Amino acid sequence: YGEGDFAFDYAKSRVGALAGRTEVSAQITSALNGSAGAVGTITSESAQLRLGDRLLTPIAVKRRTFVAQSPDAILSAELATTNGTPRGTILMIYGSGPAPKEAFDLWAFWFLAQGFGVLTYDKRGSGRSTGDWRISGLEALAADAKAVLHAARSYLPTAPIIGWGASQAGWILPQLSAAGLLDVVIMHAGSAMRPREQILAQVDAELRAYGFPEDEIARASAYYALDIDVSCGERPWEDIDAAYKAAADAGAEWLLAPPAAKDAPERTMIRLMADFDPQPYWAASNARVLALFGGRDWIVPAEPNLAALKNMVRPELEFQTQILPQANHLMFTSETGLRDEYPTRSQLDPSYFAAIEKWLRRR
Repeated sequence: YGEGDFAFDYAKSRVGALAGRTEVSAQITSALNGSAGAVGTITSESAQLRLGDRLLTPIAVKRRTFVAQSPDAILSAELATTNGTPRGTILMIYGSGPAPKEAFDLWAFWFLAQGFGVLTYDKRGSGRSTGDWRISGLEALAADAKAVLHAARSYLPTAPIIGWGASQAGWILPQLSAAGLLDVVIMHAGSAMRPREQILAQVDAELRAYGFPEDEIARASAYYALDIDVSCGERPWEDIDAAYKAAADAGAEWLLAPPAAKDAPERTMIRLMADFDPQPYWAASNARVLALFGGRDWIVPAEPNLAALKNMVRPELEFQTQILPQANHLMFTSETGLRDEYPTRSQLDPSYFAAIEKWLRRR
């Protein structure tokens, strides 16, 4: 979201960048990028903080840092707990791209406040972890999560292990649950379609949200399908180069950037991931599943991914799904769901944490 610090006000499901900071106060802005006005003021009173008329009670967080050895990466990990016996341990699995453990503090701190231990790690190639996510497949990323669980075993209580994961984690969580490592899976806008299909579903959904006509969506889908084929070695790089030049000459507004070079590491990643099939892992999973999707999520479109997931989870298992109609990919309330709107959001969908809390409390 940018540099600087943020405040998470779970009572009002609000997140905002801090602005106007002094030694004793700071303002919470009404946008992730700090561009909007203040919606609250935090002030310090001795050893406590006040947010408006609410005096906040500090919660002591104990952090145990450790490293985990994956087959081709060394991962910097941490187990955070509060006082008392944890209700369970949340293993946090992140989405695509780089992801230091702090990137998901918004969700991690909520679980801590609910009495869970939280197990996090810097994704390979992020933070203090070695390796490179750009040249890694989904099996390698799952191996990283397995290594973190293995390294943390002596620290974990006997309470359940709950896997929480966003976006790309929808392909990693079933690998862990099929291996018997998770008791519960919570999917946050988790991908369930095969990656090749998911990429094209995203292209279709985003362009429809921007109002592109059908013929342009078809051209864009064909272009990005060709790009996947090039990454997988099924077509020569020269084909995508020629297609890009033709689309650019025609003024195609859906072109985001020139195609990646033929030896770009991202092409290795797509080649390793494109045809990953999550179905055998879901078929072997015994974990209970809660799957939440955003109705205005054009990155992992809710309907096709939910349909795919329902066809894979075994019917006899406890399985609950919910689409939050106004939510985007991050589960913030959204007017359009378009990417340029993301930095201006501050309000989490109030149904999001309420759904997770209700589901966990019942169990």
